[in-house]
Amino acid sequence: MTALKGNTLTGWQRAGAIYVACLLGIGIILLVLLIVSIARPGSSLSQATVVYRMNASNAENINLILHITISLISTGIFASSNFFMQIVTAPSREDIDKAHARLQSLDIGVPSLRNLKVLSPWKGVAWGLLILGSIPVHLLFSSSIFKTDFQGSDWHLTIATEPFTQGARFYPPGASLSPSGTSRPSNPDNDGYGEYIALEEYWNLTSPTYRQLATVAKSATNWHRLNPQECQAEYLPCKPRQEYGDVVIVVEPNNSGRNGWTRSEVFDLRPGNLASFWDAHIPPNTTNPLWFSARCTIRVIGSDMASGGCDSNCGLALGLNRTRIPDGDDVSLSSEWQIEFQHSRSQITSDYGYHEGYDTFKVKFCLAEPLSGNHKVVLSNYLLLGVIVAVFATAITCTAILWNLRHQSLVTPGDAIESFIMAPDRMTAGLCTLDVFNCRQFSYQIPKVLPEDGDAELTTSTTMPHAWLNKGARLSRVVPPVVWADAYCYLSFAVVLVSLVVLQVFWENGGAKFEINTVFPFAQDYSNALLFVNLPQIFVSTYYYYYNALFTHLQVEHEWSEYSLIHKPLRVSYPKGQQISSYRLQLPYRHSIPLILGSALFHWLVGNTIFIFVVEGGPSYISIGYSPTAALVLFITTVVLSTLPFLFSQAKVKGSMPSGGTNSLVPRQTYAPVVELTYAVLRTIDDTPDNTLPTAEDLRATTTNNEIIDLKERRRKLAQSLVKWGTMPIPPHVEETTNGGDMEGVLHLGFGDEATVGEGPKEGQRYI
Repeated sequence: MTALKGNTLTGWQRAGAIYVACLLGIGIILLVLLIVSIARPGSSLSQATVVYRMNASNAENINLILHITISLISTGIFASSNFFMQIVTAPSREDIDKAHARLQSLDIGVPSLRNLKVLSPWKGVAWGLLILGSIPVHLLFSSSIFKTDFQGSDWHLTIATEPFTQGARFYPPGASLSPSGTSRPSNPDNDGYGEYIALEEYWNLTSPTYRQLATVAKSATNWHRLNPQECQAEYLPCKPRQEYGDVVIVVEPNNSGRNGWTRSEVFDLRPGNLASFWDAHIPPNTTNPLWFSARCTIRVIGSDMASGGCDSNCGLALGLNRTRIPDGDDVSLSSEWQIEFQHSRSQITSDYGYHEGYDTFKVKFCLAEPLSGNHKVVLSNYLLLGVIVAVFATAITCTAILWNLRHQSLVTPGDAIESFIMAPDRMTAGLCTLDVFNCRQFSYQIPKVLPEDGDAELTTSTTMPHAWLNKGARLSRVVPPVVWADAYCYLSFAVVLVSLVVLQVFWENGGAKFEINTVFPFAQDYSNALLFVNLPQIFVSTYYYYYNALFTHLQVEHEWSEYSLIHKPLRVSYPKGQQISSYRLQLPYRHSIPLILGSALFHWLVGNTIFIFVVEGGPSYISIGYSPTAALVLFITTVVLSTLPFLFSQAKVKGSMPSGGTNSLVPRQTYAPVVELTYAVLRTIDDTPDNTLPTAEDLRATTTNNEIIDLKERRRKLAQSLVKWGTMPIPPHVEETTNGGDMEGVLHLGFGDEATVGEGPKEGQRYI
């Protein structure tokens, strides 16, 4: 192994170093954020930090921006891990030789799990550490930031004329003489008018009831003004108080030209104790701009508001004929809103002389108190700590890979081509027409002897020419079936799962409610909810791994086939001469960047389809919510992405290169340069039994040092020049290594420079 120190980073090492630097940068930034978060008052490692307090819409926007950022960072972390997972699964030349000795192929230039079984144990350990390091990121990062929804259940209702909000003097409990909790000036005997408050509370200037009413009268003029239709939509349906809290419903009094009501015109109190009692608090002939005020509460019926509706103890005061409030779809909204206040007149008429002309009021507008700061964006410090540990652990693992895998693995197709040019396989020389279909089916027999002791050597006793067949395969056939199966297994599962969710929601809601988030009707422990909502994130990352592997196979085959079209330099990890390197492994940035962004989009959509739902303001609880809208978008995105690989793979392979550049058995034969058999090497054939190819010992015994040096130099120059795959003449005496057949017109196929390689192979022509 070569140490990192003192070496210039090239090729994938440069990209790897950038990935490691990014991981360390992300880890440091997150660590600083954690320290700042814990240092805030009221926060600790076990106590979450409130990052923002704001209204619902702003909290939603901030939460959206933060989770998009988290999705991008998470995808970047996994892309870094995926990069190094491909590095550690890239085989060395020694790994390939051992596998081929048993007629097994390895994958070159693509992510591969099957390579792990023949690679060194420490590579498997490194691959496992990368997987373990990515799991906490998927399980914890998305839920480390969450929004708490304020769903208030308590609010204050006031019915008054406009002067009430303009500083006019008012007399509680109002011209209706009714305290909160009843529609009559007596003890509560009916529901629908709020929580009962004793009359004495209204007349005690230091009581919370009077002080709240005085505060409403003073501040309501600064609240948001809603027209009657908007006010109905906010306060009549069964919905929690999120955007607005207390409300003043401004009405027109029935007595034209007045700014309120007098007690004497609403009630005809007979002289006596009752009239004297009220005279002390509400003058009989003084205009009162306040009609009624109440403390209101919404109580959920059933498992949630959307399914069961709710009870409002102010339903009758708002003009409804019932206390149970339906969900928003059942409320009829009108630009003209008439509130029928009294629903039972007989007793109040007989006891208090109530005039029935004041049963109904026309609403002019509403003044609604905006709720600001009740919605929060919260950071879970201990979850963030878990993410930080995982990021640094991944960075350390990637650094170890970068340090130890300097000259070990054949990472790019160019690395593999260079390796076989520099050290061709003498035992399989001549099988230049072998392609991936031959490797899969073994349609012809390769003469071979596998030693019984398991020695890693594939011995070829004879070579023979083969006729070239132009198969014109499409990319879809070249990609191994198992790669298609892996990618589309996850895609199909995702399509089916998301389809079931969308159809269920569509069925339950009649196709209507794709604009809301619905809470699952069961509360969850935070840890269980965290695990449940983030398990799909691991599925998305696994899907990205196989989807990326599929596109990588397609790209490698495209790059592989180009060598039969033009002379081009090898793209290697350590460029020399005319060789080139790049920051990427196989996928060009025009493909890899959209894949990374697509993965980030998938993570974000999954995070918005199912999520932890934290509710405050009324009964606080933690549950699991889902968004039908996000599920629908996720379904459409999944269907679209599932079609892209199929469309790309329908293109035919360009050029005449044997298909299967990712299969190590294919390039092993194609790289074998028969033209390098010099006279010094060939003369040893006469000295070997049965005219078989000479062994390494035979070559060392009969080949001079100068010939070996010359052979290595020519291979080096070829590997470092512009190369092309095509036809070239075979050298003299090659027929001595064949089975004695007719060699007339037989050519060789392989890599050569501009001076040695001719045109591509022709249909029916024989090659060796």
